[in-house]
Amino acid sequence: MDAATILVVEDDSSAREACRILLEDAGYQVEVAGGGEAAMERLGGHHDIALVLTDLRMPGVSGLDLLDYAHRYYPDLPVAMMTAHGSARQEQEAFARGVRAFIPKPFTEEELLAAVEQALDRRRLLAENEQLRQRIEAGETRHGILGKSEAIGAVLDRVDKAAATDCTVLVTGESGTGKELVARAIHRASRRSKAPFVAINCGAVPETLLESQLFGYLRGAFTGADQDRAGLLAAAEGGTLFLDEIGDLAPSLQVKLLRVLQEREYTPLGSQTARRVDVRVITATHRNLRDQVAAGAFREDLYYRLEILPIHIPPLRERASDIPLLVDHFLAQAREEARRPELHLAKGALGRMVNHPWPGNVRELANALTRAAVLSDSDAIDPIPAGRPSLADLLPEEALPAGKTATLADVLAQAEKAYIVEVLEQCEGNQVRAAELLGVSRRTLYNKIQQHNIRKQFRAE
Repeated sequence: MDAATILVVEDDSSAREACRILLEDAGYQVEVAGGGEAAMERLGGHHDIALVLTDLRMPGVSGLDLLDYAHRYYPDLPVAMMTAHGSARQEQEAFARGVRAFIPKPFTEEELLAAVEQALDRRRLLAENEQLRQRIEAGETRHGILGKSEAIGAVLDRVDKAAATDCTVLVTGESGTGKELVARAIHRASRRSKAPFVAINCGAVPETLLESQLFGYLRGAFTGADQDRAGLLAAAEGGTLFLDEIGDLAPSLQVKLLRVLQEREYTPLGSQTARRVDVRVITATHRNLRDQVAAGAFREDLYYRLEILPIHIPPLRERASDIPLLVDHFLAQAREEARRPELHLAKGALGRMVNHPWPGNVRELANALTRAAVLSDSDAIDPIPAGRPSLADLLPEEALPAGKTATLADVLAQAEKAYIVEVLEQCEGNQVRAAELLGVSRRTLYNKIQQHNIRKQFRAE
């Protein structure tokens, strides 16, 4: 699978070159334009750009002008915006007009790549939503969620109830079950559907950066804060704020979120004045928050504020009857992404997929089909080949002291390491492509590489 192509639009040549180097080092394909007019010309001639990364202030055609052009002619093309001169009003305007991420200058490599991943994730979600829309018209989905099992039907009934209210919702379920998909379904069916849906993963952003992203800040609030910046709460005004992996939220931010839920107000960093906010908050986690409350890691008062309307998404193994429908959907995606229209399942493959436990749930199923489509030399693909080694076979004898029996954690950790190495080798060390196949963010992949001490040639330099 080819790496995503990003068009960097920046009138400052040194800043433009810095972005190009950072993004190419991360494995992306990069094209550059020295201004808005050049970017429009590039977009007008081709349709292979996955993301536009543009400066806000440029002579002639500004970043906002380019944003309007892109959304007029390429409505599914995400735009991320960089600025050293923006204001809170401009940021709110940009979010309202559809910008996918706002990156303050100067930025770190981590901040740039996190924003790029966020914007590209939205592009992938839009593509999935379009396919789901077609299935809705065919009567195969409800709320844009595939599945006809009794288990998923109970989830969709809860979505109906949640959409009819403004109360806080806590979506729980294992990783890969589709928690954000459920949150978006609630938003689309609610009275707030015309206002923004703003999402952030609380576990993917450092605590200090997360606080400023959520609440915004005033000029002088900290070193480098040279202007006022609106936060995601302001960007979501009138709409929905989705906080994924809420179980990873730091204690200091738990207190501030509790105030937002109780008082409907927040205070930007560096300000002494509280600001009112009208947002609906939906949170999600794969953790057991009750256990975290008992362990003192999560505030009990916040937990009860979040769990007003709980929705639990069952793992895929508990709704195996939905697997054929999901396979059909993701196989169609895989054909398009791999540009192989003749792809089909090998004999017996569907039966093996229905009986597979899918510990990574729907995300793992989707990635397994994509991986098989990319790597198979035949048009008949099988994401779970007969006779594949068991997890225990992946744990070498020397990995444990003599006489010790491998625990499930030992086996799973070694299997995870072995599989990450395998995918990195297939992608020739390209972490962006590997993360896409593995179904994780580049940051998560980097952390796994560090955790498992995977050899040097696969580490980001």
